[in-house]
Amino acid sequence: MAKVGGTSPSHEGSAFDFFAVRTLGRLGGLVVFELLEFGILAMIVCLSRSVSTRRLRAVAGAAIASLTLLPFFRYGRSNDLVMRASIPALFALCVLIGRTLAAPTVKRLWKTALLGLLLVGMFTGAVELRRHLSWHNVANWSRLADPGPTLPEVNEQFNRENGEQDWFIHQYVGRADALFFRWFAKDGPNR
Repeated sequence: MAKVGGTSPSHEGSAFDFFAVRTLGRLGGLVVFELLEFGILAMIVCLSRSVSTRRLRAVAGAAIASLTLLPFFRYGRSNDLVMRASIPALFALCVLIGRTLAAPTVKRLWKTALLGLLLVGMFTGAVELRRHLSWHNVANWSRLADPGPTLPEVNEQFNRENGEQDWFIHQYVGRADALFFRWFAKDGPNR
């Protein structure tokens, strides 16, 4: 596979490797992912002309740009950066979809296409909800009262698994040498 840029492919998948796309094959997979996750919905919203004001176009543009660019970056074992940072853009897209469905001037074809895509997309959520609810029965309720391991215990477990000091803490807080901690939250005499 051809490299897109960055370091060797052996670094691909590292939890703290910031650039997620390093090969053309991964780029193609990302394009398909983006089309299926939000792209087709966004295209229908834009083509339906329900985003008619300058303000709505700015919101749509910012949401689409965020959702398009975020998957190119990776931070954390479960890609926490993308998972958390995409929520505002997904909410904005959700509002735009709602406005499109409620707009009296939008043709029935666009509304039907949107509703069809939303119905297909809801199956994953329905399956997850069913799986979650099926776990909640009398036999499992006793486990709900158990608070589970403490943060230092989890951190120590991940230290052993990954061979790195404070791996779990870095996952959620970041490294001490990160830009934020070097410039905005650095230790000093005023603390």
